[in-house]
Amino acid sequence: MTYFVLLQFELNDGDEAVYETAYQSLEEMGLRRTMLSLGGEIVTLPRGLVSATKRGESLRSLRDTIARIARRRLREADLDGNLFVLVTKDPSWKQTPIDIQN
Repeated sequence: MTYFVLLQFELNDGDEAVYETAYQSLEEMGLRRTMLSLGGEIVTLPRGLVSATKRGESLRSLRDTIARIARRRLREADLDGNLFVLVTKDPSWKQTPIDIQN
């Protein structure tokens, strides 16, 4: 079955160069900083958030596999912090700006 994956990472003492290293490591797993909206628009995700569509046997097994591999890749890149992994069958999401002028 195909699932939607969101992975949020927070790095200790992470400047932009450190986050870029993390993005590169996770992109090798197919986790990207951008998503395609239903309207066909490419949306850039907030800092530290990546997503993918992945095939797996179950929600739990895919979640655990993604978490294990992501953790290993970030540790191999000498990065330290926290991961949050969400796997779902039917995502519904929206991106909206925060505009203090309106």
